[in-house]
Amino acid sequence: MQWRNAPSLADGELVSGNYFSLLGIKPVLGRVLVPADSDIRGGSPLVVLSYRYWKLRLAADPSVINQSIFINGNPFTILGVAQPGFDSVIAGTVPDFFVPITMKAQMTPAWDDLENHRSRWLNIIARLKPGITVQQAEAGINPLWKSLRATELQSIPARSQRFRDQFVAQSYVTLLDASKGFSPLRQIMRMPLLILMGMVGLLTLMATANVGSLLLVRAAGRIREISVRYALGATRDRVARQLLVEGLALGLTGGLCGLALAPAIAAGLIDFVNPAASSSGMTSLSASPDVSVLLFCIAISVIASILFSLAPIFQFYRPKVATALKQQTVTAEGGHARFRRLTVGVQIGLSILLLVGAGLFTRTLANLKSVDVGFVTDHLLAFQINPRLAGYQPSGIAPLYRRLIDTLGSQPGVQSVGMTDDPVLAQSDNTFSIEVPGYQQQEGERLNFEWEHVTPNYFATLQLPVVAGRAFSDSDGPKTAKVVVVNESFVRKFFGNNDQAIGRTFGERGSVGKSPLLIVGVVKDAKHFDLHQPPQPIFYSPIFQEAAPGAVAVYVRTQQEPEDAAGTVRTAISGIDSKLVVDSLQSMHEQIDGTLTSERMLSFLAVGFGIFAIAVTAIGLYGVLAYSIAQRTREIGIRMALGATQASVVKMVLREVAILTGTSVAIALPASIALSALVKSQLFGISGRDPATLLFVALTIAAVALLAAWAPARRATQVQPSTALRYE
Repeated sequence: MQWRNAPSLADGELVSGNYFSLLGIKPVLGRVLVPADSDIRGGSPLVVLSYRYWKLRLAADPSVINQSIFINGNPFTILGVAQPGFDSVIAGTVPDFFVPITMKAQMTPAWDDLENHRSRWLNIIARLKPGITVQQAEAGINPLWKSLRATELQSIPARSQRFRDQFVAQSYVTLLDASKGFSPLRQIMRMPLLILMGMVGLLTLMATANVGSLLLVRAAGRIREISVRYALGATRDRVARQLLVEGLALGLTGGLCGLALAPAIAAGLIDFVNPAASSSGMTSLSASPDVSVLLFCIAISVIASILFSLAPIFQFYRPKVATALKQQTVTAEGGHARFRRLTVGVQIGLSILLLVGAGLFTRTLANLKSVDVGFVTDHLLAFQINPRLAGYQPSGIAPLYRRLIDTLGSQPGVQSVGMTDDPVLAQSDNTFSIEVPGYQQQEGERLNFEWEHVTPNYFATLQLPVVAGRAFSDSDGPKTAKVVVVNESFVRKFFGNNDQAIGRTFGERGSVGKSPLLIVGVVKDAKHFDLHQPPQPIFYSPIFQEAAPGAVAVYVRTQQEPEDAAGTVRTAISGIDSKLVVDSLQSMHEQIDGTLTSERMLSFLAVGFGIFAIAVTAIGLYGVLAYSIAQRTREIGIRMALGATQASVVKMVLREVAILTGTSVAIALPASIALSALVKSQLFGISGRDPATLLFVALTIAAVALLAAWAPARRATQVQPSTALRYE
């Protein structure tokens, strides 16, 4: 997008003329699109700006209405600005502008599929008529859908009966609730967010149990006070209400403090997850809690307050008033002591679950970062460029790419330059269906594989070894035989070994009249889509054999650190053509990190939750032990008067801690192994039974328990028998 001779990249959305009216979106300035604006193909160069883009990029200038702005080198008239708060019906995306769907050829110059009914690129939204249910709407639209599918089937080459049944009889249109928008991001983040919600739930239970145990300890010191209240005529219900009000005041105060900190913490988390979008302001994620979040948090605070208030309420519901008024110690009753130990045991168990999760997710992130991707990622700079967006015609793209390669390759510190139309490790794919002579395709098997068009130095730049045959050369041009290089997985699937693959041919399915693809080389397997997926069959062909190359990802192998060469690259490209916009210029390590958003978020938050859980457990254990030692002062004094040593007293305290901790570990570790099956899809290179993780967690819990018990145990050894015998 070019505004006042300043080019920049912007995201657009192709929409029908009734898009805004269907959604009820009003303009804050000018007008929005109407149905007549999408009637003529290529005849409505009109654009509606998003409020966010208008404010951040155009300084909220009201005079932009009816002015021209260039998009992909084509002039568009600014119609209006959409209302604030609206981004898109596709939740999680933040388009900068909206243009009529009939302008697709101008928006995607190398991909005009407006009338290609086999191309899938549209999201269809509809509003139901009043009184019509979803089931009725589906019943009305599916006969039309099946009729269209039956017509389409006639143009597809002969397929099995199973395929024909799946294509028509078993094909249905399902209407989905779009009240919260479509959301690919929601599907991607669904499982990580559910895991985080589970961790938050465990942490909430821990905090509730911790506060409950501490309130129980505190309540033990109030027995005389409460007994006096009972003696003066207070009823059980009144005392229970007082304790409940105290608990609610405590819980709501904590909840309000949390809500006050939430926006800052959420903003930091958003910046951590997606720093580029956050810093530019072009993100749909909000750090401010809405009404539903506020109500949920308040409800959780109330429920937690009620739960941890139950412990002192039950303790005081049937007090021994006469005994308490005589100032005799009654707070170490067996039932209450067992309950306090139980709450601490629960905290230890829950902390183990959180620590195991933290260990698994941290190990997963470490495994992904250290996995062998098949090529050398160090000293590799990556960026993307699309000449069509700068107004280049197809015939001028190949000469431009050659000039870019020569110019960048001559820069100081640059070793080599390679290009591909299908970026690696960027969660991008470009698959095609092929036919291999002699290969017997199984019923239902799909031969769809990655097809990259690359420059001659691509393999050398990535340092992706050629294990058989040859790589591409400058002589592989439009007038020479169509050649390809395949990877080892491709060879194993179709030919068995490298020697049998060289010289063989195959073709794109349905490519009648096209030249076959001749295999001239084999390269080592390398990951392509992301770090999770193992290497899949891939074939490569020379990009300069294409009549009209498309957008490319450019890789620059540098001698210095890639970040140090970024400025040189930008300057060199600007010197060739200032209209060319360099997109996503970053080192390969930064690009890979960008695909690990959910893993990084899970690891970061899981570790934070684990540390918090350890702290909560240590506080709870310390509080209960300190109180227990205080209540057993007389007992300990008698033991020491009868000859018990300080070591035996410490041993007594530590034995109690060891039994409590050991029991919790014995219960929680198998539970964590069982629960790890629920997060199996989020793990990589590690299982929920990983011995190192389980051992580390057990040792960590044991160390924390010993540290928490050390001070109470040491205090117990300092009890003087003469003082203890007078203790009451």
